[in-house]
Amino acid sequence: MISTFRIKFIFLFLLSLTSLFAVPIQKITIDWQESSSEKRPQLIYLQSENKAAWEEKLEKEIFQDPEFVLATTEKLSFIKNSTKNTSSLILTDENGKMIVQVGFLHGGGKKYSEHLLSLIDMHAEIRDSLSSENPDLKNLYEKAKILGSLDLIDQVFERGVESDQG
Repeated sequence: MISTFRIKFIFLFLLSLTSLFAVPIQKITIDWQESSSEKRPQLIYLQSENKAAWEEKLEKEIFQDPEFVLATTEKLSFIKNSTKNTSSLILTDENGKMIVQVGFLHGGGKKYSEHLLSLIDMHAEIRDSLSSENPDLKNLYEKAKILGSLDLIDQVFERGVESDQG
């Protein structure tokens, strides 16, 4: 018969073996900065002193979602600063030019990352198409309206005026 001492010893020995081979769980997080010199799009989070309910939800359901973090960390720089005014999220292009102001979107981190990346792609497509020889200005105007970018809408109009004069 095995003594209680031996059972405890075997149990502790086996327990110590499992800790040797255990893989530590690493939490995936966003590396928020105060500024960035990287040449890539930025998500700028201006956080008010008094957090609104949507901010709490955004931080918990989106920014802490591993799917969001994995989908965006190589494509975006994350900037966070405090403000006394109302909180806001601003998406910029790789040159720091504002693309659009964004807010909370239901559906989780994956859906939110897809949304942000599609806004960046749409902005780049419009900007690149404007520099082509014969852009489809009506289509570009519609896309710029969807994006809500007054700057791109102005550029489409300017290009249209140039083509009418040229």
